[in-house]
Amino acid sequence: MDCGKALYASEKVKEAVREHEENVQPLVPRTKAKIVMLGNSGVGKTSIIARHCFGDTVGNISTTIGASFVDSVIDSTTGEKVQLQLWDTAGQERFRCMVPMDLRNATACVIVYDIANRQSFDDIDRWVSLIQKATSLTDPHIVLLANKASFVFNQVVSDLVEDILNGMHDNSVKDDDCIQIDKIEEMQVINSSRCCPLL
Repeated sequence: MDCGKALYASEKVKEAVREHEENVQPLVPRTKAKIVMLGNSGVGKTSIIARHCFGDTVGNISTTIGASFVDSVIDSTTGEKVQLQLWDTAGQERFRCMVPMDLRNATACVIVYDIANRQSFDDIDRWVSLIQKATSLTDPHIVLLANKASFVFNQVVSDLVEDILNGMHDNSVKDDDCIQIDKIEEMQVINSSRCCPLL
């Protein structure tokens, strides 16, 4: 093979690689967002994540021990690919000491409570306080999510919520009436001093 043909082949390979990179580039997320799900044990954090990632209702799920995370790629409202890291944390008291590590570099926190469980609602302040202590952010992004709306007959906190929130979005993974995690960008964010509608 003479030098001219080798040079030509080399240029063709470079061109093919460049073309491939240009075609693949829009598929690779440039932005990463770490979303940490918090709330008492049994409020449905794992089910919400499983529903988002696998698109189906989930049967009996065992209690989360420690923390785990799942990667998911979504399209933002601007059409940009975003890599979500959805962190599922344990809600049991004995694992709360691990939460500050899970919150490190979090983009946003979602506090989930069960509308049929008064204690999970009462503990929201504790979760907000834990977030504020664990993050260096002065105004961390916090979303409050009411889950298990299918249990309306046992809704023990509805009056309290109406007094506190201007509006809210009830969520039920079981009944397919759930917000999409990829719409988090469109949600209004709450902080410790005020609450806003989630959608």
